Amino acid sequence: MYFLGFDTTGEIGSVGCRGEEGEEMLVSYRVHKGHFEHLDWAVEEILQRCKLDINDVTGVVVVSGPGYYTGIRVGAAYAKGLAVAAGINIAYVDTFTSALFSLDSGRYLVAVDMGRGCCCVAAVNKENTGMVVERISEVTRDALLELKELHDGTYRPVGRAFIAAGLKPESVVSDGSNALNAIRAAIMHRAFVNPLETHLQYECPAICPSTNKQERKI
Repeated sequence: MYFLGFDTTGEIGSVGCRGEEGEEMLVSYRVHKGHFEHLDWAVEEILQRCKLDINDVTGVVVVSGPGYYTGIRVGAAYAKGLAVAAGINIAYVDTFTSALFSLDSGRYLVAVDMGRGCCCVAAVNKENTGMVVERISEVTRDALLELKELHDGTYRPVGRAFIAAGLKPESVVSDGSNALNAIRAAIMHRAFVNPLETHLQYECPAICPSTNKQERKI
């Protein structure tokens, strides 16, 4: 059993592959014009490195946002098209779950770049049983470093958006690969569904969760 994962939520895209025995492979690229021009190459490259054929793939996972609006739509459409063509199931995993999946329990401030100088920021309490999104907001990149949660020591910053805003890399928690983390989360929670029985799912700023506390299983 092998699974492909897609992360097209930012300016650095990635395609990951995970096997049933835990072996993993990742192909990353930097976006110039758009994600679509890279995805065929990335899938071909990772299948070649893993010595697989598309018929060896059991399921497809896509990071569903928040993030770059166009990138999310491209990734969701590509992943669903691949799943339908190959006759396999698909799973959608949000960016916050992907970013925090491999991290220990604790309180984190996750920043996701949405393009055009805007970021989606979530204050999250990750526990053994799941995670609680305590607050979520949309801020400008320039305002990221002014967030009070960064300075009171309650939350640990996660996400490349903080580094882009000027925070020292050693101060930011490394969240690994969202593409691979999304696969791990989808497998653990058996989140796969028939692609013909679900609509394209993606999250954009307009539909980011706005309640103070939202339960999200990890």
